[in-house]
Amino acid sequence: MRLRPRKGIERMDRCVHGGINHAEVRGYGLDPAKVLDFSSNINPLGPPFDLARLLEADMARYPDPAAEELRALLAQKHRVDVGQIFVGNGTGEIIRLLALAYLQRGDRVVVMAPTFGEYAYAARIAGAGVIEYRTRAESDFVPDWEAFVSFLGRHRPRLVFLCNPNNPTGYYLDAADFAAVLQQAPGLVVLDEAYVNFVRDAWSSETFLPAGNLVVLRSMTKDYALAGLRLGYALGPKEVVRVLERVAPPWNVNAFAQRAGVLALQSDDYLARTRVAVAESLAFLQRGLRERGFHPLGTQANFFLLPVGDAALFRRRLLRRGILVRDCASFGLPAYARLAARPLHECHILLDALGEGDGFWLTLPATGGIIP
Repeated sequence: MRLRPRKGIERMDRCVHGGINHAEVRGYGLDPAKVLDFSSNINPLGPPFDLARLLEADMARYPDPAAEELRALLAQKHRVDVGQIFVGNGTGEIIRLLALAYLQRGDRVVVMAPTFGEYAYAARIAGAGVIEYRTRAESDFVPDWEAFVSFLGRHRPRLVFLCNPNNPTGYYLDAADFAAVLQQAPGLVVLDEAYVNFVRDAWSSETFLPAGNLVVLRSMTKDYALAGLRLGYALGPKEVVRVLERVAPPWNVNAFAQRAGVLALQSDDYLARTRVAVAESLAFLQRGLRERGFHPLGTQANFFLLPVGDAALFRRRLLRRGILVRDCASFGLPAYARLAARPLHECHILLDALGEGDGFWLTLPATGGIIP
């Protein structure tokens, strides 16, 4: 007898993410450690502390199930009660836990597409229906917030997921528009601020927590370059935090990740230096792309969209040269690639590859597309 999963699971494809697929890269005859990765939106400065300090964590003991030291530092940083903080194995885990705890078959979830795929994926695993409000390429994916608020009023979702700044578009929602969304939403609003520490002059989402229907997500893997460890946290009402604690796996955040989080929060000027480095990288990279006939979109994050005509082809051809970019087909944008800020010497290598005169690249001025 064949054992079948719950209805609908068999038809689901895995959620696509950036990052290096080691098997794929080796298939090109490349060493994964030497590939230049523009596909992952990770801080180009690397971790803010000596990695040897992670060995201060005791490998022979179970990690603190409550992550008390880390939560205390986060509470101090955000000026909230420690009971309003949940620490997870990356924000991906927290998104799944929110769906597990709050969604069931027949519920509605609203996402503003194109956006991070885990929101819809987690909702569908839970059996909920996903309703997309889709922004348009003609407006450079800038949302019409009045229309979105009306959209929420019509569909009355149980959960709303918003990514701010949005992945992959880099659009940053302002506080006044968010206030209107929060007021209109009948259920829980999840504001994913994975990339907010890359934004200059970001507004404080903590001021909206008293509304009672807001959960804010932060991903320390992006801004503190801890992707290999997986670490994220949520700020929200105490009752939501207690629910997340009930549905989370035991010891969900390992000792090394907890130690890394503590060390990262003690690095005083790291995020300020990060914003300077990211701004310099993006300005250099986008200027070089324009000089080569491309038309990169504006951004307030540490990544941007680039119209390339055929993103799968664009990605393959760069990968043969040891450079990885994100094909945005999984976002519903097969004509776009996403590129992240990287150290300047890596940006030079990418631009040199795009400027090669061997017939490899042929830019279409009208579209920024690529002729095979």
